Amino acid sequence: MKREALLNTVFSQFDRSAKEFCGDTNGLFCEITSDYKGEERAENLRYRSAKIYYHSFIAEFKYTAHGLMNVTNSILECLIYPDKIGVIGIPLQFVVDFCQVDTATPLSIPFISNAPGMIQAFHCIGSVLKSLLEPITDICRNAEQKALLLGRFEEEWREVLEIKPGDNDAFLLLETGYTFFTLRFTATPFINFMKGHREKAIRQLSKTKKLLGYERRVLELWKREEAPEIPELSVIIKNAELYNQSGVQKANFKEFGAMFFSWILLTIGVSAVYTGFYFLLMYLEGRGSVYLMGPIYGFPYCILFAFITSIALSYFTRDRFYKLLYKKDWEQYAEMDSIQNGGGSDKLMKGFLAVLVAASLAGCILLVKWNANFLPSGFWDNTKFFSLQGEYHSYQEVERVYYKPDRVNGFGETIDSPSYVLVFKDGKELDFYEYDEITQYENELLDFLQEKGITIEKRSPVS
Repeated sequence: MKREALLNTVFSQFDRSAKEFCGDTNGLFCEITSDYKGEERAENLRYRSAKIYYHSFIAEFKYTAHGLMNVTNSILECLIYPDKIGVIGIPLQFVVDFCQVDTATPLSIPFISNAPGMIQAFHCIGSVLKSLLEPITDICRNAEQKALLLGRFEEEWREVLEIKPGDNDAFLLLETGYTFFTLRFTATPFINFMKGHREKAIRQLSKTKKLLGYERRVLELWKREEAPEIPELSVIIKNAELYNQSGVQKANFKEFGAMFFSWILLTIGVSAVYTGFYFLLMYLEGRGSVYLMGPIYGFPYCILFAFITSIALSYFTRDRFYKLLYKKDWEQYAEMDSIQNGGGSDKLMKGFLAVLVAASLAGCILLVKWNANFLPSGFWDNTKFFSLQGEYHSYQEVERVYYKPDRVNGFGETIDSPSYVLVFKDGKELDFYEYDEITQYENELLDFLQEKGITIEKRSPVS
């Protein structure tokens, strides 16, 4: 199943669960809206909201496709609007604390990768909300209590985010504020508690600076001798196991294996394309030439270009190879990949791939043009790598060609690497060593240059 289809199953279940919850709790109606980044496609979804209207307040189930910096993704949470205008949404965690309710039930749930996971997440959060519907109704009908709730929320919110009391506009809770709480309530302590690592969760949450009232309440629950029970979250916990206790995604060696296998096979195919393009350029460059020196030794770089290009290209083929190699793990991998890598990731990789392809093709062109091209009437000296045109010389500008038996390397050592050197009448020299093997051009090219009246000082025949 493609990413769009997988994501749509999650979104469709979100809609069904919200409408069912509205019906079960006698909500007036359920309003579902979506916010996209760019085109309205499943992979571009940012948020999906289901606002359930009651007589005195609004309960919003909010689905966040991607958390801040993709630390956690596919998150369900709940906000309460104390009036039906819907200006300020208060995360359910603050309402739970205000109502002095002790619950260890997760209220912000990430890693929802399929319809069963969405059902579990809705049931988990919904069970707490159902138990609080009456107290919330009483608070929202009482102007004094409602003001206290909003004041408590504002006070904690300002303290944690270090916002000055005089900054009233900040209290409107722009998207950055909601993003902060989404990330905070899906941080590693809460994930580790869901996974059963209670002691680790306690240590991590205890180290958090400026604990919220809800967090202090939860911490006390976690510290109790008898572990508090939470509703069924098997799908979420299975996905959470892909992350270590520090909240970092574990190395997926199977995914790396699939990408590596894809990488190698793609390198072979892309090498054939780049090599074909390279030899086409060589053919076009060498038309009308007596001898084209240089490009033939550059074509191995086509394999290097293909190797690098295939790194980016394997991003788009890894899922097929994963399915081929690891059929049993394929379903979970595809689901998690769908919620982790959205349209932004694809767009970034497409751009990266386009840059690599463009750079590789440009490299092929430069390598072919990096040559000495001998024509019947003269030759092009294009031995400067980034020069596409080069400098044209007539054969009358050449004084002689002499044999050079050896050269000194970078370590000051004399090495036996013979070549011929073309000397211009103005004293400049062109050493053929960098551009061709002496055995390739010694007869064909030197005989042609001799016919043009150039003195050739050949090496002595080996006796």
